[in-house]
Amino acid sequence: MIDGPDRRPGQAWGVRRCEIIERADCVVAVLDIPGREASELSVSLDEEEMRVEGPGLGVRAPLPCLVDPLGLSSEYRNGILSVKIMKPT
Repeated sequence: MIDGPDRRPGQAWGVRRCEIIERADCVVAVLDIPGREASELSVSLDEEEMRVEGPGLGVRAPLPCLVDPLGLSSEYRNGILSVKIMKPT
């Protein structure tokens, strides 16, 4: 379960910080998720929402604009997950 009944969209379990930034050509999400391995994290999205899941972790974050679900790249280093999602062309 990503969001429990007492959680609003965008709230997260196991995440210290989640920041979403809209740029001209993409959306960048930065999440502070300490103590995980990259192989434990799963990032998925549709045109309006990003989801990050892993053991004891659930994030559901609305995106500020439409994105291309195929234009996703991510990197996890030193407890920080960076996700770049391209906007449709």
